[in-house]
Amino acid sequence: MFASPTGQPLNPNTDYHEWKRLLREAGLREARLHDARHTAATVLLLLDVPVRTVMSLMGWSSAEMAARYQHVTDTIRQDVARQVDVLIWQARNTATGEGTVPVSRSSLTAILRLAELGLVHADEAVMADAQEAIERIRAVLADGANDLAAGADKSGRGSAPNPTRGTK
Repeated sequence: MFASPTGQPLNPNTDYHEWKRLLREAGLREARLHDARHTAATVLLLLDVPVRTVMSLMGWSSAEMAARYQHVTDTIRQDVARQVDVLIWQARNTATGEGTVPVSRSSLTAILRLAELGLVHADEAVMADAQEAIERIRAVLADGANDLAAGADKSGRGSAPNPTRGTK
């Protein structure tokens, strides 16, 4: 049980009034006290704090609560986009000088699924743009798969080899 500085039981409105006073003194906009939990969870996401640690700090027993409270920000999206850009488009193969790094279809498909999951908390404009880009990539992947199948049929050798099979 929590008590006031004089040892008396807290008035149920004490938290509310103290929160509003703190916001005014800090020069911040009006917000619900509960909004601070969303902010704290999102800050932990920005800091790359592991989900298990976030769950412990926030008092949650399931990762689903982290997904509900942690909001993917534009900063996070831009950081992921930069990382993917460097990985796929700006990396250089020192042997050939090529400007791209090959990515398997299954890896790219997984990346697309993760991108779609990250769109859950995006605003409508961001979701529309990202969804359009994802659909274009999927179309290119589908065309490439059709081209591979057509090429295999013509050569009589069957499907293209999977570079991840047969190696340990």
